[in-house]
Amino acid sequence: MKKKILTVILATFVGLYLPACAGDSDDGLLLFPLGGAGEGGPEESPQDITDGLEIIVAEEAEAVDEEEDTGADDADETGTETAEAEDAAEEAAEDAANGETADAGDTEEETTDEIADGSETSGDTIDPDGEGTEADDSDSDESTADADDSDSDVATNGNNGNNGNNGNNGNTGNNGNNGNNNAACNTRSIELDPTQGRWFKDDNKGVYTFWARQKLILRVRGNCEAGWYKLKVKAKNIRGPLPDFYSRFNLTVSDNITGRQLGGMFVKAFDDKVKKGRMWVYLNSGDSDLNLGWTNDAYKKGVYDANIHITKVALSKKPKVRKRKAFRRNAQNYCFEKGRWFYDEKARTARTYWRNQTIGYCFYGLKPGTYEVQVRARNYGKTGLPPGYENFQVTVAADGVAGDAIIPAHETKFKKGKAILDLRGGNVTVNLTWLNDRYKKGAYDANIEIRSVRLKRIGDSSRTGLSAFLSNAGQGTWLVITTSVVVALLGLGLLYAYRRKTGEQNV
Repeated sequence: MKKKILTVILATFVGLYLPACAGDSDDGLLLFPLGGAGEGGPEESPQDITDGLEIIVAEEAEAVDEEEDTGADDADETGTETAEAEDAAEEAAEDAANGETADAGDTEEETTDEIADGSETSGDTIDPDGEGTEADDSDSDESTADADDSDSDVATNGNNGNNGNNGNNGNTGNNGNNGNNNAACNTRSIELDPTQGRWFKDDNKGVYTFWARQKLILRVRGNCEAGWYKLKVKAKNIRGPLPDFYSRFNLTVSDNITGRQLGGMFVKAFDDKVKKGRMWVYLNSGDSDLNLGWTNDAYKKGVYDANIHITKVALSKKPKVRKRKAFRRNAQNYCFEKGRWFYDEKARTARTYWRNQTIGYCFYGLKPGTYEVQVRARNYGKTGLPPGYENFQVTVAADGVAGDAIIPAHETKFKKGKAILDLRGGNVTVNLTWLNDRYKKGAYDANIEIRSVRLKRIGDSSRTGLSAFLSNAGQGTWLVITTSVVVALLGLGLLYAYRRKTGEQNV
């Protein structure tokens, strides 16, 4: 009987505590990577290729706190939206070719929503090279005469050497800011700290590493104006060459103070050219520690070697409110990543070679309801799919619930799979985890390549008020509830055991 009581208590505790561990955000039921490394994908650099180099202890790459961003280099926004419209049109054509009815909105612009609302959820990668060449990514970007590399650009106190012009370089009244934006934050400073990871100092400029997931911390101090900031990173490959399939470095940015992932940044990768990547991050007032985590290492002995060399990091205030599509995400516009993912600039896709790798997409201001999550994917690679491999199995998790998307596997065409989730609304992260990798060297290789994720509201939410309250409750509330229930059950169990023992003695 004691075993039964303990079993009931343990089962109740697990049933209540595991949802609490899922957190009060949108990452509930997330399947973290459990293995699969080495199954048909690029290897990572070995740990012993330091060549006698000394890891940085107290050196740093250049960090720049720029004046207010005027938006002059935001032409890439239009290019990204155009690319997504083209993708939507192609998806509609694919649906028609497959005998499916095109969803409303597949061929037209969808509703946009403002996200500069203090939600602390960032993560829209700026993709300047997707459509044409951006002005500040031309060849002059790599020259020493670039104004972005001038001495006055180096920040020691957050004012970029602007001679006390209220942090606005004399642009009083520009964009209606009347000199207040940077004037209000002239105490802000940034510093790049590579000492928590395995980084080496370049003789000429910057820092580099041979391994993915090495911490590189951008410390922001004294920020007195919360809002959207443009984060810029300049980088190139070092000690390569790069593999043919490798088009971009991927940096997943997180805030170590708040514990939130802020999104992903892509930097076009070359062996001999420095290129610039950009993304927006939402920073609170006060201090932030942004971890710039390089994720997509690729190595094959004697053939190729991807190693990131970061020459510069810059931060600038974004003066205008951004808008983005409400219900569709290009595969590269992720806001969460757990595992190893690679990205294709031409196809605008994200791919992985291993099972149990997770990638997430943020959706803002959703109405409560039942949503159909549509995921488009195909196989990647020349080896081909395994015999009898008909579908990709993808777990779709968001807002504390999960479902399975079964996506027909095809070697050239993107196919659509669907999962139904009942969501409470608000800001939601939809996480995708691929489950069924199969690989045999020289024979077949299943690798999922994701193109887009789209939400379609198909009905009202059926989640009860109580479940919504519990799901919305913070971690502290869940722990209180869990502890209270466990203590109550334990008390009942002890009371039952005591009464039974007393009853036996009376007999």
